[in-house]
Amino acid sequence: MAVSARALPAGVLAWSCVGLCAAVAGQEQAQFSTNADLVVLHVNVKNSHGAYVTDLRQSAFAVFEDGRPQTIRFFAQEDAPVTMGLLVDSSASMYANRDDVMAAASAFTAAGNPRDELFALVFNERVRPALPAAAAFTSDREFFRYALARIFVPSGRTALFDAVSAGLDYLRRGRYERRDLVLISDGGDNASRIAFNDVIAKTQASSALIYTVAPPGPIGRDGNPKLLERLARATGGEAFAPKDERRIAETLIHIAQDVRQTYTLGYVSTNTARDGAFRQVRVVAEAPDRRPLVIRTRDGYRAGVAPATEPAPATVSVTSVSRALDVHVEPVAPSVPAYRIVVTNRSTRALIALQYEASRGATRIVGGRRKTERNEPIAPPGRQYVFEIQPGSAIDRLAITALLWEDGAIEGDGALAADERVLDIGKAVQLRRVLKLLHEFDDRSGEPAVHAFRARATLLPLTGEVLYADASRTGMQQVKDALMKDLDLFEHAPSVRPTVAFATWIADTTAAYEEWLARVAAR
Repeated sequence: MAVSARALPAGVLAWSCVGLCAAVAGQEQAQFSTNADLVVLHVNVKNSHGAYVTDLRQSAFAVFEDGRPQTIRFFAQEDAPVTMGLLVDSSASMYANRDDVMAAASAFTAAGNPRDELFALVFNERVRPALPAAAAFTSDREFFRYALARIFVPSGRTALFDAVSAGLDYLRRGRYERRDLVLISDGGDNASRIAFNDVIAKTQASSALIYTVAPPGPIGRDGNPKLLERLARATGGEAFAPKDERRIAETLIHIAQDVRQTYTLGYVSTNTARDGAFRQVRVVAEAPDRRPLVIRTRDGYRAGVAPATEPAPATVSVTSVSRALDVHVEPVAPSVPAYRIVVTNRSTRALIALQYEASRGATRIVGGRRKTERNEPIAPPGRQYVFEIQPGSAIDRLAITALLWEDGAIEGDGALAADERVLDIGKAVQLRRVLKLLHEFDDRSGEPAVHAFRARATLLPLTGEVLYADASRTGMQQVKDALMKDLDLFEHAPSVRPTVAFATWIADTTAAYEEWLARVAAR
């Protein structure tokens, strides 16, 4: 059964092996229970010729933490399914490599375990998921390829560190115990908000392996291969720099095979301190015939931190810029700093968006905005809107600092409404383009019509004679992304949508996007 690590980092899991030691041959997935802090290591073993060694027993391995021997409590060697994320650099420097990367991605998914759970994030100055929210992970290779192809359009700058951080967060939502990332980029970064050292610390608190691939050619001029090597080495993955475009696919196939040739070892550290310190790990192995072996695993992990002794505030006070809202805050669980926010709209108007800030004493802990993707109300009149926050530490005050209503009225911080209105300028332009395209296909059906529509939709521009061109482009991109996700669901995800004819989908989508445009215009 899958279990959560609660207050522990992902690299130190709250597991112990049922039956203590070896996984039963042929079992699909190791079973765990939550009564010990198990450090999990994924280990690859090769001989001196570079061939995988997959016939070692538990007794062949020894694990050392900060030089001290540890007792292996769990051992397995099986081709179990994994949660796998592909992080693809979509900045302008990737333009020449796009077709080769797409071919490599297809080869990579084909070479993996058919039951692997896949997702992809593409990134330039912002990070975007390739798959729609309704199907955030998939084992359908064709759906995965289509989703990646339609969103992988190189342009802009590079927020590599942000992408790795987002990928690690995404992995936590996966259903398999092993979770890895493959990063395709030159290693350059000129747009991230998170620092590289913070990313390294985050990887050390995760059990994920990260493989990096730096494509050849012009992309390498502004790259940072040493950074990629450090990222891979810290996690037990590998860094690759194929010499020509044709070898990108070979490299990704090798990675897929590497994932399937892994030993999993677990031990309970003899160091019981919960101090958040980095602990160095070394694994050695000896073959029965004493032949030389090459071992690869992560170089260590970051220990968990003991819960703060300071008691959490008994209650959370609430303030709001509007008396039209009733706001209640309740803890999700007694020992976890996570909170459920219940907002009741007492107004006769629909609430479109809100902005909040959570703090403890005079220290701001976290803040953010809540809204829907397509300008729909988050709380119609008389209805509730519920969301959760995980601020990382206890809070004693929650403030609703800004509101945006369906008629365009604002309360509180005007920046919320200003930002939304700039986005709406771009959305309105793109929605009219989308509706024009939909009307051109309202009497067409069949597979050729679907392919023709996809080709036309892919070419929708992200420019126009509009105010605030850069910010408005984000609104245009949001509409285009929404259309492509709707089309992906129609074509490739029948499990999450009803089976309908293309002409029916066109009619339904036209009606939905006309309503969306009306909501934008009303503000």
